Amino acid sequence: MKKSVCGHTAEECFVLTQKYGAMCVGRGMFLTTASRATADQLGWEDEDARRHMDFGIAAYWLLTNDWPQPIGINTESELEEFANFEEEKGAGG
Repeated sequence: MKKSVCGHTAEECFVLTQKYGAMCVGRGMFLTTASRATADQLGWEDEDARRHMDFGIAAYWLLTNDWPQPIGINTESELEEFANFEEEKGAGG
């Protein structure tokens, strides 16, 4: 089973993000809901390209300082890929 560096599966990340609006899913990576991203963008500078994005085209958004644009996330496999989820190590190693 793949998990984030925070120890959650993709399904758990979606549930927690729905509950809290956003959550850390990796070092410097945050998952947020489309509605939270839309609300947040009202406070962004007009020059910020993200201010004019349509966050309604994906259910969730992955934000990080390392990428110029947020990544739209709709499936568990997309979240696992872009947030670098890793297979959980067994007790033996």
